[in-house]
Amino acid sequence: MSAGTPDDYFAFMGIDRELLIDTRMLEQRYFQLSRDYHPDFHTDASEEARQTSLDNSSMLNRAYHTLKDPYDRARHLLALESPDVAEAQRKQIPTSLLMEVMEIQETIAEARQHAGLDADPERAEALRGIHERLQTKLNNLRGDLDLLAHEWNAVAQQSERSHKEPILKRLNELLDTRNYLRTLLQTVEAAMHGTPAPRH
Repeated sequence: MSAGTPDDYFAFMGIDRELLIDTRMLEQRYFQLSRDYHPDFHTDASEEARQTSLDNSSMLNRAYHTLKDPYDRARHLLALESPDVAEAQRKQIPTSLLMEVMEIQETIAEARQHAGLDADPERAEALRGIHERLQTKLNNLRGDLDLLAHEWNAVAQQSERSHKEPILKRLNELLDTRNYLRTLLQTVEAAMHGTPAPRH
């Protein structure tokens, strides 16, 4: 692989570049390749062959743990299919969360200004409500991901980029939203417990 190009874990595991995969089949491939690549089976090989075995074994573990998680699998597929997605674009606040972010920032600022949540039960309740809404949004993303996965699998083997690009764009938005929701949840939880906001 050239510099900046991610390893293709789908190809390494010998499976199609799809979002909906048979996880039992993935596990079977993992155990099969584990036997092929495990260094203990190459003790009599040359130094170069043993190093290759170690490298393959390490990559196998990364590939398996990435592909078995639906969100990590989606992020990996996006890196392979749309490596030109700008890093700055990934860090933008998702439009759907703009109002939520403003409300959170205002509530946290007011709580800190008024000597914490213990002295301000109304704002403490407001933060609990925000936390609950954010957690619900985060949980609901899994259903959205499954819908996108079905759409992607329907066009995955086609060569037409015009069919894939809209799905990849929505997939990127979903993953960005998930990352931002997790950051917001950590920020709200820190405010609820009176600890410094996490640095990201």
